[in-house]
Amino acid sequence: MSAAIGASATEARTYTATDSLGVMRLDDEGVPPPTGELEEITGETVVLALGQDVDRSLLDTVPGLSLASGVVQVDDTMMTGCPGVFAGGDAVPQAAGGRHACGGDV
Repeated sequence: MSAAIGASATEARTYTATDSLGVMRLDDEGVPPPTGELEEITGETVVLALGQDVDRSLLDTVPGLSLASGVVQVDDTMMTGCPGVFAGGDAVPQAAGGRHACGGDV
């Protein structure tokens, strides 16, 4: 298993045969709360990697860039508080990232 630079897996296990996993569905706010339901899966090998720990120390060195609740704050153009520096994807609030990932306002 490999991890992206700045992220590391905190738990990884390999399953063989049959196992049960918790089912999650997105709520109205796009958050996946636990449902209490289990789903049985079978496979030759299923690799389950849950949890990541992100190193945000580089972001502390960018003048004007601010974090709130662990995500980079951006304006409507996805620019951070540092002129010319943009952020997207998992680094920005869900509403902003989803809007631009879909090519406009949703």
